[in-house]
Amino acid sequence: MENGVRFLGMGVPKETFEQAGRQQFIELLAAGLLPESRVLEFGCGCLRIGYWLIRFLDPECFYGIEPAKNRVDHGQEYLFSPAMLAEKKPQFDYNAVFDSSMFQ
Repeated sequence: MENGVRFLGMGVPKETFEQAGRQQFIELLAAGLLPESRVLEFGCGCLRIGYWLIRFLDPECFYGIEPAKNRVDHGQEYLFSPAMLAEKKPQFDYNAVFDSSMFQ
């Protein structure tokens, strides 16, 4: 993740990017998150927790809504290889009203 952290200047503190995402992920695991769980993250931004979730979850189990598409694009570019994204198939939508109906 070290290379990915360098790009973050979008309101995300670089110093705590990895730690904060990891802590949220640990809390979800403690609450019973499983690889087959389906997760919808509202305001997924530059994928601070998505970094952990997309790797952990089964393919097509991560969904994110973020009105600022450029944030998601940066997260995908710097935190994931094209092969990882092709394998895991996370799905994103960029609507500003956080309408989740497209993920049904």
